[in-house]
Amino acid sequence: MSHIVSQDADGGYEPTHSTRFYPGSNLTEERRRSLLAYEVDLDDATVDDIFFSAASAYTGMLYAMVGLIEERWGTPAAHEVVNELGARNCRRNMEKWLARHGVDEGNPLLMAKFEDYQHAMRGPDHAAAVTSFDDTHVTIRRHRCALHTSRPEGAESYCRHNQRYAAEAYGDADPALKEVWVPRCMSWGDTSCEHVFWYDTPSALADESYRLVWRRSEAERSLPGAPAGSSDTPT
Repeated sequence: MSHIVSQDADGGYEPTHSTRFYPGSNLTEERRRSLLAYEVDLDDATVDDIFFSAASAYTGMLYAMVGLIEERWGTPAAHEVVNELGARNCRRNMEKWLARHGVDEGNPLLMAKFEDYQHAMRGPDHAAAVTSFDDTHVTIRRHRCALHTSRPEGAESYCRHNQRYAAEAYGDADPALKEVWVPRCMSWGDTSCEHVFWYDTPSALADESYRLVWRRSEAERSLPGAPAGSSDTPT
């Protein structure tokens, strides 16, 4: 199965489960480093190289811009910009997605399609996300991230600062969304990421291991770090 979304024989939605054929997803780390260091001759460049390089330019520009803000106005200002930028993008994109489908609020099916669409359109590291859903919630798992694993060497990961703001922005745009959990995040020290979007009341209360980052019913917002000794199996 490719990353491009599809329909099964009964017309139901079949979410993404593989990036095997996605351009640029199978480049070796050595090839990635060579491309970023301008060591690949243009005549030797492939479609995979172009997809990877185009996506990396987005990540590089973001980190360069926020790095400049941090140099001139300090770390708190840089974090504020990252948080607000992420929140505005999430809110705007979800609003456009719901409008496209002619609805005022979403559901797990629409969220699964939304996540697959965004990840498929944004390059090989975004495309590493794997989606699953049922009638109550959507789960996104990834082992690569354009803003974390592809960040410039030595740069602070901006992902760790904007989880809550992104979740809140989705909730602002979609009144049906009830909770967002982040059980795992590479920026918190885990070996993979997992995000869970709840459209029904969770079957169990979110304890510390679930890392609840946003809840509509209680307006509860927290941003925990990785629990001591946390570990998981890479997805």
